[in-house]
Amino acid sequence: MTPYYSIIIPTRNEEMNIGTLLNSLSEQTFQDFEVIVSDSNSKDKTSTVVQTYNQKLPSIQFIDGKSHNVAQARNTGAKYATGTWLIFLDADVFLEKYYLKLLQKHIQIDRPDMATSWNRPAGNSKRGALIMGLMNLSMSLVQNIKPGASGTCICMRRTLFEKVGGFDETIFFGEDTELTFRAFQKEKAVMRVYPEPKLFVSTRRFDKEGLLVSLSKSLYALFHLLFLGPVRKEIFPYEMGGQYYEKMTNDKSPMTNHENKLHVRVKKEVAAGGIVFRKSFDPSGGSTREWLVCQHSQHKGWVFPKGLIGDIHANETMEVAALREVQEEGGVKTQIAHPQPIRVEYSYTWSNMKIDKTVFYFLMHYISGDPKNHDWEMMDAKFISEEDVVNTLTYPSDREAFALIQYRLNEVK
Repeated sequence: MTPYYSIIIPTRNEEMNIGTLLNSLSEQTFQDFEVIVSDSNSKDKTSTVVQTYNQKLPSIQFIDGKSHNVAQARNTGAKYATGTWLIFLDADVFLEKYYLKLLQKHIQIDRPDMATSWNRPAGNSKRGALIMGLMNLSMSLVQNIKPGASGTCICMRRTLFEKVGGFDETIFFGEDTELTFRAFQKEKAVMRVYPEPKLFVSTRRFDKEGLLVSLSKSLYALFHLLFLGPVRKEIFPYEMGGQYYEKMTNDKSPMTNHENKLHVRVKKEVAAGGIVFRKSFDPSGGSTREWLVCQHSQHKGWVFPKGLIGDIHANETMEVAALREVQEEGGVKTQIAHPQPIRVEYSYTWSNMKIDKTVFYFLMHYISGDPKNHDWEMMDAKFISEEDVVNTLTYPSDREAFALIQYRLNEVK
């Protein structure tokens, strides 16, 4: 039987993100779809993570197409698709559980040929919210004139996709907008941009590149497409896949060069920590979850416990470091509840040193101990209700981590 949707996800070194998206797909209230992960020769454990979803998503396929770019990866995935509608999603997004059902209702009422939805930041990045807000506004304003869509989510009738020949694999940047614009020009295809349902998108590229760099790339590509044609040459750095963000931590970006001129040193740090829960039982026999938070002795902010990997023992693993830091800063013994951590990144300046920090948080459950037994780095540690967590946490990176860890929690239920 033909599925309603074929969901196509291009990947390259996305082991840290793909699980969150696949879990959100497994929880959809509308389940008439197939999933095709079109991989581009990943060197990490992307395929291993995908294989763990064979039971939750029985229709899932992993295709190692060894594609050279994201357009080719999407086209490769589309070759295996059988659904009436194709949905192309980036690996670093996730969907609210009503997404596919609400989208189906829109399609039945409006009868468009292609569609997309507003992007919302996965977390509390102000930079990401600003850029996505501008993108959403521009897509909505021109949907009937020069329709475009971000590659984070493009929904198109399969017959239309095949008729226009799919994504143009010779385009370096902006292949997503070019596809919808070409379908509009050649086939008079009707485009719809929906504020709902909710699509949550990682802000990792915006946070790494900065507001001006990210905006300038998108605007340049848009004007180039409208007045000069698609961007087919490498006019600025742009790469598909999770390894791009690892590489940027070692490369000298324009921002780093500027900071060096101002005698600001830059340091890269990798840390591990835990987001710890325990169950609290009420007199009626019901239970709720409480979460461990700590208040730092220096900056006074409320955070999740974490610390540098190898800070004590040079060869310690990420898991050992995370458990150690939770016991030291949070005063409790825990057990890792899910083997795959979530990842957040942020930067701050301390004593004329710019710190670019990557933190891997594991979902953990409480075993024993008292938060009062925390070490000197924390002035307080305690368990609080789930409802109070977001309001208590001081920093956007911790709030983003808590939002993302919910999908790990769902996987261990």
